[in-house]
Amino acid sequence: MAVNGPTLALPASEQVAAGNSAPVTGISYQDPAATTNPGAMFLSISADAGTLSASTSAGPVAGSETGSLTLSAPYEDIAAALDSLVYTAGAAAGADTIRFAIWDQFGVERGGSIPVSISAAGKGGVLAETWTGAVSSDWNTQGNWSRGAVPKHGDSVMIAGGTPNAPVLANATLSGERITLDNNATLTLNNVRLDSLLQASGSDSLRIGGTLTIGKHGNLGPEQAGRLFVNTSGTAVPIVNNGTIEAPQDSLLTNATAGTETGAALTITNRGTIAANGGQISFDFAPPPFGTAPAERLMNAGSVVIASGGSLTLNGTFSGNDVVFDGPGSLALQQPQSFAGTTRIRGFGDGDQIDLYSIARGAPLALANGILSAGTATTLPLAGSYGLGNFISESIGGGPEIIAFAPAGEPSGIVQPDISAPGSASVAQGATLSLNDVSVTGFGNTSNILSVTAESGTLFMDGASGSGSHTVTVQSATADQIAADLATLAYVPAAGTSSDVVQITAVPPAQVTTTRAIPIAITTGGGPTLTEPASATISANSKVAVGGSYADSFAQSNPGLLFLAIHDSTGTLDATDAAGNAVPGSGTDGFAVQADYVDVNAILAGLRYAAGPTAGTDTITFDIWNQAGVETTATTSVTIDPPAIAAASPLTTTHSAAGTMPTDPTHLMIVLPPTT
Repeated sequence: MAVNGPTLALPASEQVAAGNSAPVTGISYQDPAATTNPGAMFLSISADAGTLSASTSAGPVAGSETGSLTLSAPYEDIAAALDSLVYTAGAAAGADTIRFAIWDQFGVERGGSIPVSISAAGKGGVLAETWTGAVSSDWNTQGNWSRGAVPKHGDSVMIAGGTPNAPVLANATLSGERITLDNNATLTLNNVRLDSLLQASGSDSLRIGGTLTIGKHGNLGPEQAGRLFVNTSGTAVPIVNNGTIEAPQDSLLTNATAGTETGAALTITNRGTIAANGGQISFDFAPPPFGTAPAERLMNAGSVVIASGGSLTLNGTFSGNDVVFDGPGSLALQQPQSFAGTTRIRGFGDGDQIDLYSIARGAPLALANGILSAGTATTLPLAGSYGLGNFISESIGGGPEIIAFAPAGEPSGIVQPDISAPGSASVAQGATLSLNDVSVTGFGNTSNILSVTAESGTLFMDGASGSGSHTVTVQSATADQIAADLATLAYVPAAGTSSDVVQITAVPPAQVTTTRAIPIAITTGGGPTLTEPASATISANSKVAVGGSYADSFAQSNPGLLFLAIHDSTGTLDATDAAGNAVPGSGTDGFAVQADYVDVNAILAGLRYAAGPTAGTDTITFDIWNQAGVETTATTSVTIDPPAIAAASPLTTTHSAAGTMPTDPTHLMIVLPPTT
């Protein structure tokens, strides 16, 4: 039978040693009405002898670290407080009671209590237990443990490989234990909530069945020099993280055993913290050559941070909050278009790198409107202000792998050239741009290769083959020879262009290639022009064609998508592309789309503006970025007159013979007597 009213389920009891703290797990509050209605609820939790702590996204709950907590907040915060509740016992052994009262938005109250047993200090959770597996694989069988007792809060637990049976725990909560896997150990958790520390020190395996829920006080991750493999034995199951998934030193590899892909997609909901803090975390990892396992999904409502030289590998889709670089680190992507929704990369800078593996297929990097792309296969949304000059691309060993990193962020342990070049440059049409500030360090003594290429302009460099063309090359040269040649590097823009990109590629004898791009703005002649009417007049509640066009020789002659944004304040806009398809966002106050040159002009030419019901003014703003990141803007001022009043039918006087009705019923007929 369906439950309509609120329900509060509490654990039967809690046990904690005097002076110790323990998370209070197993609390469940369900209230269908509260979840679907706005407004604040009220929560009260109290204890007689111990103290309580809890938190929400806004911070600690009022009364934390005392014996009484109170919270007036929406349902989500009430649930967070219950999930994060911690009880701290006093200094003396004895008993206590934790009391609960919850009122929802409609004044419906639910309450209950948890009896607490407080053991003497140093008891009730201080044992060092070792798994023997002497009896069976059941975690809860006392004979499987070295001290004949099932681990409890505060115990230190060691599970090593090579035992007769690997432990299995099902439909339970691990609360406050410190569990270490060692020597190729395997632990199976089926429908388990982890409020403990679970770590590894060898090539160990954690097998998951049902759902693994990591509580707010739980921590899943390897210790120093550890490697923890998390797999689902071929079954697609979720991991829900409310606590911490952390790799502080080495590797946490999900959905894989040591070199063997399980073939099961993994769904991870993160509401806590995933931290690649000096170690490697890999989701749905398959070792090279890259496997064909189903892509996992990581839905992030919490925090995902890469720091201290750590790395995060994704073989699937990431959605939700951003991925944050906090200090040097690397992000490795094994699937194209890995980011969904509004997810972005934040904090990227010196010391950071992004490995695109084979999905980029050797494509050069491009950057426009905060999107870093490697060909058409991979796009990376970046939060922050970047130019293409902020990135270097590198191909290792002549293969297809691409690494994008900031100029001072090359991968550690790999010796490759470092290219110093301006982040961007500008030159007037018909003038010559000197690029003698480009330099390269890290070359070998001999047999170095340098290549400089312009997309449309002409390059000149002494000592190089191809001088006076789009590409100049120096082959089998010393570092000093290349430095002398670079001192003469110059660029002349092609006629009618408004932007260009000069790409510098350095290849030492070791075949570790480094590439640096310099975007060039060409300031006169042939630049993009956006033609829109300066003003328009329209009656309220009516629609007018705006029209317009965009001319850009660079955009027209180069592949790739442009970015077009059109907005107004009070009216609505609609348009169609060259194929007659409605532009997403039509019927609203604006839209922002990526489209090719033909579609951009079709949208501008067919743009229509609909005024609202009242007189006034409005402004239509236009913003276009071409493939090289050159922006062009325009505005149209709109005057909105009062609604037009339909003209009344004319009043006419008609003479007619007696007894004859007029044929036009809209006319008024006046019959006059015949004259004598």
